Amino acid sequence: MKYQLSIIIPTKDRATNLKQCLLSIEKQNCNKNDFEVIVIDNGSTDSTKEVACSFSSKLNLTYCYAPNPGLHTGRNKGIQLAQSSIVTYVDDDIIAFPNWLKSIINSFKDPKIAMVGGNNIPKYETSTPSWLNQWWSEKNTYGNILPLLSTLDFGEGEFLIDPDYIWGCNFSIRKQLLIQANGFHPDALPANMLKFRGDGETHISNYIKKHNLKALFNSNASVYHCVPKERVSVDYFEQKSFAQGISNSYTSIRNKKERPSFTNLFKLQLLLIIKITKCHLVTSKYKELYLIKLKTQISYLKGYLFHQRKCKKDKTLLEWVLKDNYFE
Repeated sequence: MKYQLSIIIPTKDRATNLKQCLLSIEKQNCNKNDFEVIVIDNGSTDSTKEVACSFSSKLNLTYCYAPNPGLHTGRNKGIQLAQSSIVTYVDDDIIAFPNWLKSIINSFKDPKIAMVGGNNIPKYETSTPSWLNQWWSEKNTYGNILPLLSTLDFGEGEFLIDPDYIWGCNFSIRKQLLIQANGFHPDALPANMLKFRGDGETHISNYIKKHNLKALFNSNASVYHCVPKERVSVDYFEQKSFAQGISNSYTSIRNKKERPSFTNLFKLQLLLIIKITKCHLVTSKYKELYLIKLKTQISYLKGYLFHQRKCKKDKTLLEWVLKDNYFE
């Protein structure tokens, strides 16, 4: 392979973010000849191309215009273009730590490691409400986590981790495994195509777990994940939860290989009614956070039900959900 690592950045209409991301890559404590950068433009109408190409003299950069809608378009195109056996996917709104690339390359020197991730530290554009600070302060097995913002902080060190905690904004993997898994499933899509959403990189994480392969957390392979002010709102959290409901419905249908049943839809609707009722019974001192969490759970169920109903009625959509792969 020509490079030790290929960085793939899918992007659309976020030229300012992209420039900030590429600047952080330019400043890496890593030999420029060890890696390439592939910018996949998913149909931008702003200055994305000009920004990307302005880094061509500073980085081994390839710009590719791939206008078909969907984040999976850029991710899967990146697999085809990558000239390295290791690929690193990032969102255009990250700022990489200086030793990020060097740490990823070093982590893959262990042939047993299939995936590598690090911290995705939130970098807020504005002040955060108390309910969000409370939510972030809650810890899971590894540390702080807020999936709806794709942010996590698991502290310092290197240790094996559940692949489910390596997310698309900072996602490194051996290229051959992506090919064996048939690439990424559909992810972010325009609002008018929301029913075609899938489970994105979760499919890859499930493939890694199914084959008992190892995922490594390396705190030196960390990034800042920028959070604009419009995402620090209950409305945004509800929208993301609705989309996650669609994603989980997609996974469920693929796993069962069958149409949704009326019985399951009825059970989900009953659960939705129960959760809505609970919203009026909370008296906890964390009432605001509790109510917001319930709202996100309700939105999640609505998204799940939306997708289940669509797949029950639409044969073409069901065929899309059950496709073997989504390479163009």
